[in-house]
Amino acid sequence: MEMIKKFIFLFIFLQSSLYANDFLLTLAAPESSIYSNEDLLNGGLFPEIVRNSLGMMGYDIEIEYLPWKRALTMTKNSHFDGLLVVSFTEERDDFFHYSDIVLFEEGVFLCLKGKYQSYSKLEDLKNNSIGSIRGSLISSLLKVEGLAVKDVASHDQNIRKLLAGRIDFIAANKYTIQRLLERDYPEQSDYIAISGPVFYKGSLHFVVPENHPDSEKIISDFNRGLKLIKENGVYDGILARHGFSKN
Repeated sequence: MEMIKKFIFLFIFLQSSLYANDFLLTLAAPESSIYSNEDLLNGGLFPEIVRNSLGMMGYDIEIEYLPWKRALTMTKNSHFDGLLVVSFTEERDDFFHYSDIVLFEEGVFLCLKGKYQSYSKLEDLKNNSIGSIRGSLISSLLKVEGLAVKDVASHDQNIRKLLAGRIDFIAANKYTIQRLLERDYPEQSDYIAISGPVFYKGSLHFVVPENHPDSEKIISDFNRGLKLIKENGVYDGILARHGFSKN
């Protein structure tokens, strides 16, 4: 009898190990986002939401933090099973399967206080230099409008360029740039203000490359897990833990 028990235990252990390995995903995340960063609590708000959503469905995940453009390109080329903190665009929709909405975002301009008047439409800014993030949706939108966009790899670079007078405006996700200013530039933030109205409203998602063999299943499982953590209060708890209100 004892031998049978040991055999059953060994069988269950081996089956469990095999099952766990089948559900390990390696994901990419932008390293300079207020939503995802190795130095943030639990790797950031977005990774914690993704980890809990997929965890509800039996997945384990590993996350590599990279500059946004590199993370996007490498995931598109199937170096990763998925990518975090992705805005929807028609172009990206050709390469990725999108999850349900994880968070909402708003695009705003920031400038040095007192230097520029508030704009009423985008064409009012055609003679100004605007800093944005290379490969971002906001950068693409402004270039389509014919604005002079100067792309860099991180928000920190744009903030330093604005303070030094090398650009006139920063175009960024409102929540991202405000949190960065509060956290990393508390003294300088008094000299920077939002200029004009919100020029873009969108959403942020988890995506999986369309050519991934389990792409549709992973996204379906993620959506189910996300729904579950919203229903059981875990989602709201994660937002609160990272200092965000329900959006």
